[in-house]
Amino acid sequence: MVRTVLLASALAALPALAQPAPRFMDDRYKAEMAAGVPPEGAPIAKTTPRGPGSLTGVWFNAEAASNPAEEESVRTAEGDPPPLQLWALKIIVGRAADEEDGHPYADTSSRCLPTGIPQMMVEPRGPGIRILEEPKSVTMLFEQNNNWRQILIGAKHREDASPTYMGDSVGRWDGDTFVVETTNVDLDQDVQGYPHTDKLRIVERYRRITADRLELKVTIEDPGAFTRVWSLPRRTLKREAGAVLGENLCTNQRNAPDADSYTGVQGPRASQTPPD
Repeated sequence: MVRTVLLASALAALPALAQPAPRFMDDRYKAEMAAGVPPEGAPIAKTTPRGPGSLTGVWFNAEAASNPAEEESVRTAEGDPPPLQLWALKIIVGRAADEEDGHPYADTSSRCLPTGIPQMMVEPRGPGIRILEEPKSVTMLFEQNNNWRQILIGAKHREDASPTYMGDSVGRWDGDTFVVETTNVDLDQDVQGYPHTDKLRIVERYRRITADRLELKVTIEDPGAFTRVWSLPRRTLKREAGAVLGENLCTNQRNAPDADSYTGVQGPRASQTPPD
């Protein structure tokens, strides 16, 4: 009963999540079709670059959401809200209440820190990403705040490393799909806007599906924060030949209308600390 009441409160406080799953998924499908994205599972042309070398280039998440609420919502691949554990749901409800009181939650991006993975890869109409491939690594240069990310191919996770905002990422090729596993993400860094624990594991799967489209599927696993493994709706990145990334720093936003509302202090109702 308590879980049901809290979930209802969270959905009421977050209108973007109140959209029914069938309508949400229909809107996503229409947006993909409008952007010229091939349907999921469509045959890949023989001339399409595949495997190592197919990731290189400057990419943009160019899918246009069909309504503003979709851009602000986070859904599973089935169109449902993420399956939160009760303690994590309480935090989200607390953040919503704080925002209504005029104290919006200061996430890492509002504090000039990295937005993190997978957020930086799936943000609708987000800044550009330059992907550089080498035999033993893939490097991603983000236009957003001039961040960067390194993925070591065939490596193991570093057991002695401290948690970081981008996490520890290792990759491997599985046929024509580049599979990336990220762990050891700092607890201060939300995952798609939700708290997590040190058990977090993010898996990204990249595959070239047309001459100018890169498909991305993301799976999130954290038994400490979510009741089950879940996946985001697929995204596609569009390659822009000859594109140049611009300089973008957090101070560029210092004069934004809401700049004064972000104090870097977490709201009073919700602790970020997961239960023991």
